[in-house]
Amino acid sequence: MRRLAVLLASCLAPAATCALAAGELGGGLHYSTGDYGIPDDTEITSLVFTAERETGDWRLKVTVPYLEVSGPVNVIPGIGNVGDTQSRGRGRGNGGTTASTTTSGTAAGLGDIVGTAIHTLYASGGSAVDFSGRVKLPTADSDEGLGTGEIDFGFQIDAYQAMGRVTPFVGIGYTFFGDPDFADLDDAMNYSIGATYRIDERDSAGLSLDGREPVSADSGEMREIVAYWMRRLQGPWRAQFYFLKGFADGSPDWGLGATALYAF
Repeated sequence: MRRLAVLLASCLAPAATCALAAGELGGGLHYSTGDYGIPDDTEITSLVFTAERETGDWRLKVTVPYLEVSGPVNVIPGIGNVGDTQSRGRGRGNGGTTASTTTSGTAAGLGDIVGTAIHTLYASGGSAVDFSGRVKLPTADSDEGLGTGEIDFGFQIDAYQAMGRVTPFVGIGYTFFGDPDFADLDDAMNYSIGATYRIDERDSAGLSLDGREPVSADSGEMREIVAYWMRRLQGPWRAQFYFLKGFADGSPDWGLGATALYAF
């Protein structure tokens, strides 16, 4: 949801040429590393493909990630530390050991596919309020520590207000997590607050603070600051870049990423 908030906030800036088209395709490369409150670091690299379609006041989006995760098996992408190290192994599908209790290693494969529906509740005079619902499908291999193997669903409200070149935004949401055998996950509230600054007709930059309540007794709170930059390229192409710094055990220590987007 953070990347969506960033995109929409920039598009609401007055005189911006970033009006959302009828559809959009995207591909991005993302990397993060952190200890998540345990001695060993976990590195997560993801290649993420997105497809979005606008119809009336609705936007429908599908996100398909391919992941490579290196580190302790008790750290799950998107969740953090779940405590359990005994029921699963990491690296068995990548030429590693066949033992089911491989507590650290490298695994790669399809991540969890996420479907999101965004409805514009209000839009006028450079301001907007969106309501979104999302479903995470358990397409990642939970035995390799790439996901929980359960369906999650959540909702979020995002509000934006353009004020000259600056567009502040705020979002609050809630996620209902599934119940995997190896962890006791709690439902959690998340939030995002920040602002985008329109530099010129092609470039925008901004800063956001994102957070989430602890998902489990071992995961800790998520809290991170994200700095981002967006540029309109030739024709229907755009590029986005970001750097994040985590400040809590539920977040990576740092991360960065880049995305290319094609509007049609």
